[in-house]
Amino acid sequence: MDRISLLPDSILCDILSYLPTKQALTTSILSRKWRYEDRFNLNVNAILAQRNADYPIERFRLTCYQISESLILLTWLNAVIGPHLQDLHLNIDLMFGINLPEAILTCPSLKSLALKQAHLDILHHGVKYVGWVSDLLHALCKIKFLALRGHTTQCLFSGQAFKFSESSNLLNLELHVPSFNTNFLLNFLHNCHVLESLVIHDVKGVYLRPVEDYGSTPPTMVLNCVTSHLKNFEFRGYRNSSHEREFIAYLLQRDSDNSSIHLNYYFDQKTKYNIIRELAAIPRNSTTWQLNFTNQSMDRISSLPNSILYEILSYLTTKEVVITSILFRRWRHVWKDLQVLDIDYTPFCSSLEWEDRFDSYVNAILAQRNADYPIQKFCLTCNKVSESLVLTWLNAITGPHLQELYLSVDLPIKLPEAILTCPSLKSLILKRDSFLDSYLKLSNVYLPSLKNLELDIVSMDPSKLLSGCPVLENFKLILPMPDICCLYVIRTMQQMPRTLKSLIIEDNTSFYGVSHRLILIDTPSLEYLHIKIMTLLNSKLEFSFSNFTNIVEAHLDLVHDCIYHVGLVPHLLHALRETKLLALKGYTTLCLFSGPAFEFPEFHRLLNLELHVPCFSTNFLLNFLHNSHVLETLVINDISKEKYFHPVVEYDGPAPPTMVPNCVMSHLKSFEFRGYEDSVDKREFIAYLLQRGLALKKVTIHLKYVFNQKTKYDIVRELSAIPRGSTTCQLNFIDQNPRQRISLLPDSILCDILSYLPTKEAVSTSILSRRWRHVWKDLQVLDIDNIRFRYTQEWEARFVSYVNAILAQRNADCPIEKFRLICKEDSEYSLPILTWLDAIIRPHLQELYLYLDLVVGIDLPEAILTFPSLKSLVLKRGDYFDYYPEFPNVYLPSLKNLELDTLCVDPSKLLSGCPVLENLMLIVPDRFYGSYVYIPTIQMPRTLKSLIFEDKSTVDNDINHRVIDTPSLEYLYMKIIAKSKLQVSFSNFPNMVEAHLHIHHEHAVHVPWVPELLLALRETKLLALKHLTTLCFFSGVTFGIPEFPRLLNLELDVPCLNTDFLLNFLHNCHVLEALAVHVWKLKTNVSISFSVVVFRSDIFRQYYGPAPPTMVPNCVTSHLKSFEFRGYKDSAGQREFIAYLLQRGLALKTVTIHLTYVFGQDTRYDIVRELSAIPRGSTTCQLNFIDLNPVKHGMNSHYLYSLLFIDQSC
Repeated sequence: MDRISLLPDSILCDILSYLPTKQALTTSILSRKWRYEDRFNLNVNAILAQRNADYPIERFRLTCYQISESLILLTWLNAVIGPHLQDLHLNIDLMFGINLPEAILTCPSLKSLALKQAHLDILHHGVKYVGWVSDLLHALCKIKFLALRGHTTQCLFSGQAFKFSESSNLLNLELHVPSFNTNFLLNFLHNCHVLESLVIHDVKGVYLRPVEDYGSTPPTMVLNCVTSHLKNFEFRGYRNSSHEREFIAYLLQRDSDNSSIHLNYYFDQKTKYNIIRELAAIPRNSTTWQLNFTNQSMDRISSLPNSILYEILSYLTTKEVVITSILFRRWRHVWKDLQVLDIDYTPFCSSLEWEDRFDSYVNAILAQRNADYPIQKFCLTCNKVSESLVLTWLNAITGPHLQELYLSVDLPIKLPEAILTCPSLKSLILKRDSFLDSYLKLSNVYLPSLKNLELDIVSMDPSKLLSGCPVLENFKLILPMPDICCLYVIRTMQQMPRTLKSLIIEDNTSFYGVSHRLILIDTPSLEYLHIKIMTLLNSKLEFSFSNFTNIVEAHLDLVHDCIYHVGLVPHLLHALRETKLLALKGYTTLCLFSGPAFEFPEFHRLLNLELHVPCFSTNFLLNFLHNSHVLETLVINDISKEKYFHPVVEYDGPAPPTMVPNCVMSHLKSFEFRGYEDSVDKREFIAYLLQRGLALKKVTIHLKYVFNQKTKYDIVRELSAIPRGSTTCQLNFIDQNPRQRISLLPDSILCDILSYLPTKEAVSTSILSRRWRHVWKDLQVLDIDNIRFRYTQEWEARFVSYVNAILAQRNADCPIEKFRLICKEDSEYSLPILTWLDAIIRPHLQELYLYLDLVVGIDLPEAILTFPSLKSLVLKRGDYFDYYPEFPNVYLPSLKNLELDTLCVDPSKLLSGCPVLENLMLIVPDRFYGSYVYIPTIQMPRTLKSLIFEDKSTVDNDINHRVIDTPSLEYLYMKIIAKSKLQVSFSNFPNMVEAHLHIHHEHAVHVPWVPELLLALRETKLLALKHLTTLCFFSGVTFGIPEFPRLLNLELDVPCLNTDFLLNFLHNCHVLEALAVHVWKLKTNVSISFSVVVFRSDIFRQYYGPAPPTMVPNCVTSHLKSFEFRGYKDSAGQREFIAYLLQRGLALKTVTIHLTYVFGQDTRYDIVRELSAIPRGSTTCQLNFIDLNPVKHGMNSHYLYSLLFIDQSC
């Protein structure tokens, strides 16, 4: 079938050249043929590196946005430039500028060059005017899209004369203005003759300082582009100044088809509404204008037009809608204009005197709503309400606009005649037996628009209602069993409207005393039919119907005391021969098991068939299948054991043809058997379908709960052994006893479930039943731990016997893929660990985890260190390499995860033998641990993506070098005790996502590589500087904090709070969203890993860095959402910093203060009261306090941590 793979590579490459590279790469997973056409790797660097160099690039198209480093883009361009490049298309939105390589501008073979979107962002400091900016604008006079961003427009706000160039092709203009100036904008627009879209973004105070007004006066004539071409105008950062209002009015009065105003977030709600009202009142020249407002605060839904709010609220109950009026003034009267009311008495039933409260509630709703918006949909559900009140409510809502009416009232009432003659009513639903009982002589009914009618449990003849509905399409009728106490009116003939498309009938009126019923269904347009009728005690039921040529779905559920008298079923089936879904429920199929000869009709379109059979008959089923030519789904439900009202009869129909039904061989995809009881004829029928169903995909057997467990297993085994005609057929078994369903799952799924358990627990499942006795033996994951054996006598011998038995009894055909072993020795008893390791080392082993705390160390088998399939190796605690005469060769070509915990050998040989290593955890102990080994140099593999490195091995007098040259690194956790001669070198980490630095040093001034490390981590999204790391900045050496353009989360542990240091950091974190500050106080002498480190308190009392800028950091005003302060001690500097963030953090949502335990209860209350009184710039900011009092909360970790680092002198 895969003919396309047979094409030559040249044709395949030509076909793939019309696809984007990402889609072309996905073809590599189709088959081996396609694997090397392209590489399945979405990284651009990998694409350019892995493609076949023998086929030079002829066409290159690049579309990208928000690239922060132009060097990356230049690398890509230099890679594709060559003598064969013919077509180059660049659509790039750069954050910074770029110069095209000269090789592109002098490429002799280049035939097509496309450069899209000229975004000018010229950063200029100190000089008001950059002369070449105007020259550049003149050169761009033919462009169609122009965006002047950042400082670019600031270059044009100077005192020098500047003349705008004519832009005859410009259609879209976007301007970032440092201060709004009408003259500047009008001068610009006078030279844009065909401008269609204008976007103005007022960025004053965001990252630009205001400048002097632009002095040149524009011409007085009306702008040509405004009167003739401008279709869309958008104003971002609207501040409601007089100049801004005048400019917007200028455009609206002259022409603007669509205007959008983005209001600034610092306006309160009342001011925003006043702005909207003022701007909306400006007269407009265009009749097709749309004026939209966007609220830049969190409550954007309130700025939606009322029409949209009405549509949203219409899906709620009226009680929930009215509750929205308490939100604020904007919502106070919205509910009154709703045209949909859904009133339910249920929420009131739980209170006392709920009837009176409910009556008052409904009366208030109807009295206070806006009469200018007539009700279109009304739903009422109530109980124990007076008839007069309900009629009053109905009269109040009835009108020429009423379209839908739903009533469920538990009392007899007479519907107002206005409802029965409402010309606009499209849907009428009457629940309960309460609305038509009084209509013994029903008045005239005429509902010309009614399309949906539901009469639920009605004891009244609905003929008069139906005759007055000329366009009725959906009809549901439920007729209940007659009650002795009720007045029941019956007609022997019931005729359905011809216009029906959907019909649901549930008729129980013939259950007692009704001797004859005739139902006429002459509905040629019917698409859906559901009939459920009970006719008992010699009652007679007749149907008269036409052919249903448009029928799609039909459900028949007929119950009759004497099945021989129900001769209408064959005729009804003949009328339904065009249906696509047919369900014969109850004893309907039994009507076909009668004496009179019956020929099944041809079902040319039937796709789904569901049969409830009270007596299983293979001949009956095959006859049905022979006449269902395109059947795809068959469901059989055996109800022979269910308690119905008459005995079972045999099928007396003709024998089916000997040939296999066409639908079985070609179309049948799904077969389901419910209520299977394992009789011979049922097994034969299932085998018939399995062997001949060439298109079968799924067969599902529901086993009855009466079988015991052994019988169920025998049934599953016998049916599973039947050969199948379809190679894709799946045989599923469902136990109707829900407690035993898991046992019917295939062994592969059970083994996958058990693989998440320790091996001891997995083995214990063998005692559940015979089904589970040998399942654990096929497990390919072993997790062995001796902790449960250690507290018994002679546990070593018992543990050894247990492991030996596991390895001896398991199925050797299922090789071990993952092995985990945890052993702790207390005595000289030698465990045969090497024997176990030799037993599990096989070609399929992928993961090995060893935690060996042994009295006598061992050497790992050399086979593990050269295992080709091993992907993960974890070695914890034990001495694994100490007893080799020389370190063995290591080559693990597939290893991606390596964890070495407290390793006492040089890891260089291990690391050098892992060419594709991605995750590394390396913990090097100090010189006081075990057999210490001096490691002068450790170099990390370049392929790493995650690195956890803890190094305590450096000593005072030795030179140590740590190299982290890993350009693909995404996660870094580094904890180092740094001595004076420690050197750390590293590359830049452009892909960094999360970094944690925990660096201890006896003299902070002697760690010059820490600032350089921060510079290399500037692309990270999460940065945590733990404990003594920040001391490196509190030194006499001036250090400039690098820019963090992607940093979202920042955690700082500082020795003492210094506002200058924190603000300098925040000024360089442009999009920071979460900030956590922990103030800790270190004692004069602190013991760190058996070495005493002495700190002078004057080192970290002062910060010697530069003073921060006076402007508020951009992240504080626009992005910061969460702030957490740990170790708060209520100093003046701490209070000022918290107040600074609360007042200027316009996007803040949560501020959490952790109070230290030293405060008394009264002091805590004073602190909470003072901080809570600080005004907040964000209306949604929540201020939370956490009390770390150890007396109140116990001796928790917070208390111990504070106790360790407290310094009363600071």
